[in-house]
Amino acid sequence: MDATVRLPWPAWARGGALLWRVACIAVAIVIVLGSLTPPADEPQGLLTIPDWIQHGLGYGVLTFTLIASQAQPRLWLSAIGLLVMGAILEGVQGFLGYRVAEFKDLIANGVGIVAVTMGALVLRRTRGGVVGGIDVGVVESNAADGHVPRWR
Repeated sequence: MDATVRLPWPAWARGGALLWRVACIAVAIVIVLGSLTPPADEPQGLLTIPDWIQHGLGYGVLTFTLIASQAQPRLWLSAIGLLVMGAILEGVQGFLGYRVAEFKDLIANGVGIVAVTMGALVLRRTRGGVVGGIDVGVVESNAADGHVPRWR
C-alpha cells in the first residue's frame, strides 16, 4: 500500500516543481559562472565570507533545489552527480590561468551536498516523504501487518 501524502502547493507557488527547476538551473548557472570567471578583488572586512563556506552553502542550496525539483528524488544519484560536477569545475579551474583548483573546495562542496542529502533522508524517514509540500520520497507501509516501512 502506498502511504505517500502530498500536500498542495500554496497559492503563490502553483506549479511548484517548475519553480524548483528554475531555481535549480539558476543556482547551477551562478555556481558555474562563479567557478570559471576571473575572481573579483575580494573586500576585506567583517562581512567577508570565507571561500569554503561559500562552496558549502552554494552546493547545499543547489542540492536542495535539485531534490525539490524532482517528483521522486534519487537522493544519492543527485548527490553523486553534483559531486562530479564540482570535481569537473575544480579540474577545469586548474587549467585556467586565473583560477586555482583546490581539493579543500571539493571537500567543502561535498560537505554541503552530503549535509542536505542526509537532511532529506532524515525527513523522508520521519515525515512520510513530504516536507512542506516537497515530496522527498515514497514510503511503502504494511503497518497493519506489523512490517517495517520500506523506502523506494
